[in-house]
Amino acid sequence: MNSPIAAGALRATCQAWRLPLVALLLLAAGCETARKEWREGPTEADSIASGSAATRREVAMNRQWQQQPFSRLRAALGEPVLLMDIPGGGSPPGMVAVYQVDPATGCRDAFALVFGQDPVVRVYHCR
Repeated sequence: MNSPIAAGALRATCQAWRLPLVALLLLAAGCETARKEWREGPTEADSIASGSAATRREVAMNRQWQQQPFSRLRAALGEPVLLMDIPGGGSPPGMVAVYQVDPATGCRDAFALVFGQDPVVRVYHCR
């Protein structure tokens, strides 16, 4: 294995794998970022950067409603227009409560809820 030919072949193989490996690592990092946003909603920095009313609403609604009981949400917003189970149960298992469109932002308010005695708001999405 000490021959110059073997060392050159090994070096060429390592260089050939470098670009796909870097691409795979970047893809994995991007997927985790998208998954985190799907789970937790946009961050305040996202809201400021986008300048969109819908993103600002997502940040504000998540700040107000995450980890709050569904009974409190219903007391404030009334009964949802639609309640749907999350296909496959979700992770964690839950459902979605869909409300009317917010006229100021055009957001159809949707809340992912975690099952329990009084379901808890996991995340809000503007749809």
